[in-house]
Amino acid sequence: MLTVSGISKSFFGVRVLADFGISIPDGEVHALLGHNGSGKSTLIKILSGYYQPDGETGIVAVDDHRMRLGDTASSASLGIGVVHQGLSLIPSLTVLENLRLGPGQFATAPGRRIRWRAERARALAQLAEVGLTDVLPEAQFAALSTVQQTGVAIARARHEGVRCLILDEPTSALPDSEVGRLISIIGSMQQHGVSIMYVTHRLDEVARVAQQVTVLRDGKIVGSGPVADYPQAELIRLIVNPPVAARAQGDVADAGDRGEPAPAADAPRGGRADLGLCEVSGGTLRGLSLTARAGSVVGVAGLVGSGVEDLPRILQGDLPHAGEIRIGEKTVRLRGPKSGQAAGLVVVPSRVSEKIVEDLEVGENLTLGLQGRFFRSGKLNHRAERKFTRELIKTRGIRTRSISDPARLLSGGNKQKVVMARALELAPAVLVVSEPTNGIDVAGKKEILHLLTEAAQGGTTVVLCSSELEDLADACTELYVLADGRIKSQLSGADITRERILEEMHSDAH
Repeated sequence: MLTVSGISKSFFGVRVLADFGISIPDGEVHALLGHNGSGKSTLIKILSGYYQPDGETGIVAVDDHRMRLGDTASSASLGIGVVHQGLSLIPSLTVLENLRLGPGQFATAPGRRIRWRAERARALAQLAEVGLTDVLPEAQFAALSTVQQTGVAIARARHEGVRCLILDEPTSALPDSEVGRLISIIGSMQQHGVSIMYVTHRLDEVARVAQQVTVLRDGKIVGSGPVADYPQAELIRLIVNPPVAARAQGDVADAGDRGEPAPAADAPRGGRADLGLCEVSGGTLRGLSLTARAGSVVGVAGLVGSGVEDLPRILQGDLPHAGEIRIGEKTVRLRGPKSGQAAGLVVVPSRVSEKIVEDLEVGENLTLGLQGRFFRSGKLNHRAERKFTRELIKTRGIRTRSISDPARLLSGGNKQKVVMARALELAPAVLVVSEPTNGIDVAGKKEILHLLTEAAQGGTTVVLCSSELEDLADACTELYVLADGRIKSQLSGADITRERILEEMHSDAH
């Protein structure tokens, strides 16, 4: 049995997990639910030994053996394993090679020669143990279906002696037709006595796969017990309802702030243009059609795998697509960021590594892609560049000790403001931002949202792709909820609330 009790965790004085406790007997599946920010990811990192919880009273144990908290080796030695959403396996290797990743995994003959025949037979047995009788050890991992890849990751975990398996959003990228097969793989693990924590957003799967369920909200358990006691409507209610205390502390934006006009600011220099998508498919998107009007902030929300993550990638030109994309009256062909920028479209991606160069100076990051403005007679005018960056830092409220400091010294919120300031200096007619407030504090979030709303007031079309529901409710005048790569519902005006968005995302998600 996996036993967890008294586990808490805070970051910078903010409690993200409070006195968490759970028990999962051998052979049982326990579903863990909660929206983004509820504490699920933090809990997974504590159980895997990556995070050290607060205090000294918390316990993680398998049977009577306690884990040394904050120690990844101790977690692994007790048989706690995680199959992450990204699987962490290597597409270019074979199934057998992925099963044996890590030192000392292959059986060798004298001279350190690998016993390939024996290894192949052992791999076939491992795959059969999880029901993958149609997968060959010599097959390239990248050629497998998504459910087969997940099954290989589970088989690998089993090979490493996992007794308590944590599955993190295992069906997020699966079509409906393959979910049943994954549930069969999980059933095989149950028959071998493995206890399973099943982390998911998809509520309709809970009754199919789990015997027990626990709901986290703002780091606290708000419901836990047999699945039969928690119908889907009750699970939605537990996930959605924000705690009164959180509102009182200012952790959740006041409803009265929604739709409040932003203070006047310098208007962007870009022209006004609508963004139109017609039957756009690519990645997880399937025939998406929507319109974002000039001068508005249009939100796009959805669960993991709904297509929200792929929309900015398509608009940046990073993901092949079919269908029509229009900026104003002009149809554009996107083959990278430059082609979009030429049409007035600027995309701010979600990954930090794509947005900022941490070893460059703050000032250098602010002028990335803008240096052409400061060349005079073939030479870079450093004085003009420094004057520009100082003015931009002041007008955009970027807090830094010096423009010469490396960008890595900035807080998360100020890094994001650097990226946003640079994007707005490109004078976009259409600005698409993905997860702009992820991982930054409440004050920083408000400043970022202020930049977006003032850009819209100046005529820019702003598309906000985010998992932060308060941000969507505060900033957006229109909102699309996606599911399975398509529009599931459309909200506008006063209907755009945290509770309503969550209900639309979770209700009849398939």
